[in-house]
Amino acid sequence: MFFYKLKEILFIIYDWLPKSVREFISPLVEPIFFFIKRVFLVASQIQLSVYLLRGKEKCSGNGLSTLFFGGERVLPYFSELLYSEEPIKENLGKIFIWNIKSKLNSKFPGADIIFIGVDGFFSQFLSRKGFTIIPEWVLFILNLSKPLSKTWKLSKNKSLREDLRKVKKNKYSYEMTHHVTEFEYFYHHMYLPYVPKRFGRLTIPTSFRHMKLIFEKGQLLLVKQGNESISGNIIRTYNKSAFNAYLGIREGKIKYLKQGAIAASYYFTILWAKERGYKWLDFGHCRPFFNDGLFYYKKKWGTEIKKSKRLQNILGMKIINYHQGVLNFLEKNPFIFIDHNKLKGLIFIDQEKPLTLKEVKSLFNKYYISGINNVIVISPQRFTEKVKKFANSMSTQKLNLIRIDPDLFFKKFPHIMKLENYYDSLN
Repeated sequence: MFFYKLKEILFIIYDWLPKSVREFISPLVEPIFFFIKRVFLVASQIQLSVYLLRGKEKCSGNGLSTLFFGGERVLPYFSELLYSEEPIKENLGKIFIWNIKSKLNSKFPGADIIFIGVDGFFSQFLSRKGFTIIPEWVLFILNLSKPLSKTWKLSKNKSLREDLRKVKKNKYSYEMTHHVTEFEYFYHHMYLPYVPKRFGRLTIPTSFRHMKLIFEKGQLLLVKQGNESISGNIIRTYNKSAFNAYLGIREGKIKYLKQGAIAASYYFTILWAKERGYKWLDFGHCRPFFNDGLFYYKKKWGTEIKKSKRLQNILGMKIINYHQGVLNFLEKNPFIFIDHNKLKGLIFIDQEKPLTLKEVKSLFNKYYISGINNVIVISPQRFTEKVKKFANSMSTQKLNLIRIDPDLFFKKFPHIMKLENYYDSLN
């Protein structure tokens, strides 16, 4: 909170400066704020808050305990991801990050899963301690240099086809504006009502002054239905890229969302950026879990993912007890992790028979997205011979098969990732 108060003070000082001075220093404002924020964030995470969550696992109903180190803002997301209902939360105080391993067994009660939410600066430290490194956010980008027909593949993309049908049915159009009054309406009547519904109740909205600075360097796209503004987003441009900076829906009403208001905003932004020759469109961030609804929504537009330079927080994960509740969490929540600075997908399948070629192809088609180095499938019950031949035939090694129990995989992590051929080495 201290950083946000400091930022507001600096913006007030910035507003008082003569216009000529503001124009001169404007290109430096964002990089300076980003640097200050990163320094404050890393410094604040030297000592972490500790929370113990206890409740019923979402799918099986089995008891599940989670030990979480980090800020409280991410806890609602994990509560919803892991538990069928709001878990019991116990605040266990604070601990210095370098004391975590030595204190786990002696100071804190046992847990089934441990998560540590910190800046990426600490990723090497956690990796050496045996934690799986998961990006807290991944960035989605769209390559605009390709024909949209090839990118979208509408004949096979039913969900996107339906969204575009809604745009046409509701007779949406768009306009670009630089008017401050339109921006003020967008901020107070679209962005502020929408942001808690999208990111959660503990989200800190971007301040009016900060967003106005972004708006002054970009422009506002408003989706219109007749003469009414239904949704909008602020677009920034950098060299050959356009950036969807902030989205909003009129009064945050869900009915507009269901009527394709956000889809229209994305659609018109894509058309506008492509017509003006931009090569990439920044689609913003999403959690790194494949089954997250927002992940699926961004993926269906033909995007690819990459590590974010704007949001560099990571989640260190270590699994302690491999009971059914934990296995259910792994199976229902395939995720992206970082290995040697590359993004990789991890899928665990718990079934009583070997995975068939049809099943593996279905998994790969469902979860693979450009930007992932490869997809790793763990199946304790092995794979059929056709599956192994299929995986070996993929020249870029986009698919890796591991035939061991997940507890052995995570106990050997990250050392197991150094093996060039996971399946053959573990056979």
